[in-house]
Amino acid sequence: MRFIMELMSYAHYLLEVSVSMVPNQIVASRGYTKHKAIIVGHQVRLVKLFHGFADHISKSQVELALIFVRLIYECTIKLEYLFAAKRPSFSNYVFTSYRAEKEILQNLYHIKKQRPLMNIEKVIIKKIKNRLRKDKISLKRLFANKNWKLDGKDFKQILNSLNKEIDYPFLFGQGSSFIHGDWYEMSIYNIKKRGRYYVPNLEFSAPDPRITLPITVAVLQITSDFVKWSNSDPDNYFCPIVNGLLNKSKFLYEEYCNNKYKDV
Repeated sequence: MRFIMELMSYAHYLLEVSVSMVPNQIVASRGYTKHKAIIVGHQVRLVKLFHGFADHISKSQVELALIFVRLIYECTIKLEYLFAAKRPSFSNYVFTSYRAEKEILQNLYHIKKQRPLMNIEKVIIKKIKNRLRKDKISLKRLFANKNWKLDGKDFKQILNSLNKEIDYPFLFGQGSSFIHGDWYEMSIYNIKKRGRYYVPNLEFSAPDPRITLPITVAVLQITSDFVKWSNSDPDNYFCPIVNGLLNKSKFLYEEYCNNKYKDV
């Protein structure tokens, strides 16, 4: 694990470098267009999620690190989907991000019929309307919408479009256990069986490579793809470094699973 923590630290450094690279001087001084910024924003989110994951791994807090697993995988899958997406997909991404705001506005308008709104409630409405105005989304269109999935696809359908449907139970299904805290997660990490009864387990559990290496592989792969998408490595200097670490991570994981794997 000491070696793997060094590997993860290097991977995190490469992640940060990837979002700092730009294709040309114009983008460096001006910035990205809104649609491209959506992809860049996902890559930045990935940097922060992987930082949180690695931080809890380093502290031997696997229960907290596992919460980041599905979030990281979802981010990499969305990035992979958006790399090949057309312009309408990015507009749809922005629009479908306002589901919670629609419900907040509906609730506040209902409250307004019952009593005068408090100042904080008025501020909330004003802020949401300002954001909608900036994104050129009308209240009529917002309230009429009933499909809040990206391009009308749920996460399983997005995986299907990428020919990765087999990943669904592993990435999304099992990952839900650690986010929502179902019996599977509870019985492994938060309680201990003592005879016929159970007692609290307040100790954190130590991680092992079965958790850290697949995440590192996924992050490095999408980092390589991100740099290719952004055309920010024209001399092909950075990508070989990423791919070299990616191949080492894959090899290490295969060796670990083949020779040292033990079921929990």
